[in-house]
Amino acid sequence: MSEHSPVSNLTTEQCWELLHAQEFGRLAFHLLDEVHIVPLNHAADAARRLVFRTGEGSKLLGLTINDDVALEIHEFGDAAATSVVMRSRARQL
Repeated sequence: MSEHSPVSNLTTEQCWELLHAQEFGRLAFHLLDEVHIVPLNHAADAARRLVFRTGEGSKLLGLTINDDVALEIHEFGDAAATSVVMRSRARQL
């Protein structure tokens, strides 16, 4: 990014601070031949893991078939918007 760009990269620490502060995000996952994006309440723990709970349904089925996921959170202010996208593997606890 140029020094005059309105876009900047967050540090890993800043991303985790935002993930700890936010409880709502959007989960993207594969289900058969489609990508789904659904709202999700989550929590970030001290070990830098995101956890969520879900019942039987498309999220759990999709994560069972393919554990490749992405989670996005964002916040908007008067002068700025911030977005964090995390890509990872999901596993059932």
